[in-house]
Amino acid sequence: MADGKEEGKEEEVGEEGEEDEEEGEKEKKRRGSRRKRTTRNGDGGGRGGGGGEGRGGGGGGGGGDGGGWRDGGGGGGGGGGRGGGDDGGRGGGRGAADGGGLGGLGGGGGGGGDEEEEEEEEEEEEEEEEEEEEEEEEEEELEEEEEEDKATTKKKKKKEKKKKKKKKKKKKKKKKKKKRRRRRRKRRRWRERRRTRSRRQRWSRRRSLRRRRRRTRRRRRRRRRRREEEEEEEEEEEEEEEEEEEEEEEEEEEEENEMM
Repeated sequence: MADGKEEGKEEEVGEEGEEDEEEGEKEKKRRGSRRKRTTRNGDGGGRGGGGGEGRGGGGGGGGGDGGGWRDGGGGGGGGGGRGGGDDGGRGGGRGAADGGGLGGLGGGGGGGGDEEEEEEEEEEEEEEEEEEEEEEEEEEELEEEEEEDKATTKKKKKKEKKKKKKKKKKKKKKKKKKKRRRRRRKRRRWRERRRTRSRRQRWSRRRSLRRRRRRTRRRRRRRRRRREEEEEEEEEEEEEEEEEEEEEEEEEEEEENEMM
């Protein structure tokens, strides 16, 4: 009879273990789908199988490996069955941040424990896992925000640089324009000066020519006058001489007559 009871118990324990394993697989699938949804972080592995029933029942199997970009640790070992004893140890630590190593496997099952304790521990584990997930999500959000800030600051810097460059170019252009205008003005002035110079030179030449002509005319006139005066004087002198000669002749004639 006792053997029959024990066999019945073993069958019950086996069924429960199978149910727990199925639940674990469902959990794994559910987590896997969640891992697909999250692009950056993977979730931890599935929880271990349930402990065997009765006093000193064996602990459940360890959880699966974590997966995803940041692999979570493996799930903890399953709790013991009814009847006191420690529950299974927690799973391995978190995987590498860059998606390198896989998470550690779950710890081995502990001695037989109480169902209520097991449930409480499971709840605690779930809460811890949720907290870890929340922390990871927060980290992700912070990283994304930092990246966005970097991108915006980069864009801003680029924009400012472009603006500065444009301003510099504009300033340079303005300076060039100013220089060109100044040069043009200078050229215009030089041209005008040259023109005025040539005009003045022309006028001065004309003036000098006029002066020269006047002078030559005056000289000629003077010379002519002198000549005329000289000629007149000469004529007068000749006339005087002739008159004197005539007078002398007359006197001589008179003297001769008197002598006769």
